Amino acid sequence: MMPSAKSLTRAVALSMCVATSVRAQPRAMPGFPGTSSRIEPSSVLTPSVRARLEKLEPSHPELYFELGEEIAEVAKDPKASELARHLFVLAFHLDRARGGQQLAAQSCLALANYNPTEKDRRWLVSLATLLDRRNAPPDWLRKAEASVASQTGYTAATVLGLVRAGEGNAARARLAEPGVAPLLVSFERLLSANGESGAMRWVEHEMSRWPCSECHNQRIVKKGGKDAVPKLCITCGGNPGPKLNNESLVLQLRLESQLLHGIQRSWSAQVWSDQGAPVRDADPEELPKLYDVDTDRPFWRNGRWVALPTSATPLPTAVAPTAPPRPTLAKPVVAPAVTDPAVSDQ
Repeated sequence: MMPSAKSLTRAVALSMCVATSVRAQPRAMPGFPGTSSRIEPSSVLTPSVRARLEKLEPSHPELYFELGEEIAEVAKDPKASELARHLFVLAFHLDRARGGQQLAAQSCLALANYNPTEKDRRWLVSLATLLDRRNAPPDWLRKAEASVASQTGYTAATVLGLVRAGEGNAARARLAEPGVAPLLVSFERLLSANGESGAMRWVEHEMSRWPCSECHNQRIVKKGGKDAVPKLCITCGGNPGPKLNNESLVLQLRLESQLLHGIQRSWSAQVWSDQGAPVRDADPEELPKLYDVDTDRPFWRNGRWVALPTSATPLPTAVAPTAPPRPTLAKPVVAPAVTDPAVSDQ
């Protein structure tokens, strides 16, 4: 049973009021667990990789970047991906420390390639553009990209509408079009009230359930011959598609608004879309903080990032005990000679 217009309006108003009353706090990039100084065992840490990590020097940030690329290509577990991101961030910081910009910009683009959210990817790309203007697309290409993104966004929004209507076959056909599935994955967190990922699994599951296995979305079934009286399908109840409450419906409409660029039309649509999250400036100093990387520890020793080339703490130099001073013998006191007047007179 579809929700009434009055209840839907109340749910939308409540969602907007909550969004405007909550002040967004700075956070780490979603989907990217913060890195730490300790790297746990991973399948990618082969003896050759360990040896290359041991040879990394802050004076050669390009080696950090190259090793990060190689690890990212073969990473199959979270710890390997974490190590690759750590190397990209160190390459970014060390290149800027020596006055470079190009390698730092490439590090931002590498991080953007492995970021699951569109918002954070845009921030990283804007930071790369700030550091190196050669990463900015030309004006004629921007218009072409905008038109393609608009069509892709419309198709992605159509997928959600078809899923709600129970048209699973049509939804799968739209989802298979180029760029549609990655776009939905990028914005899937909007389908959760808590901003959690994994909503695309629900979408794919609902697409596999529909159309109705009994009435094939005809809403009625006829059993008993030509003269049989049509009856309402008992499987879908005459209303194929997933059963959504008001909150879930509002979240889907919010995502469709994002896909159709509705956030650019009014401030209220913007608040409804991103819950009033502040716009982040393209500040290079914020990148290591977002990934929780201690840039003061650029050396890798014994599975840990350290500040010095050796992880062993030097022992204090032993001081030889000094011998007690030898006692000084007192000089004998010599009594002054006494002159005898009687003797001297003789």
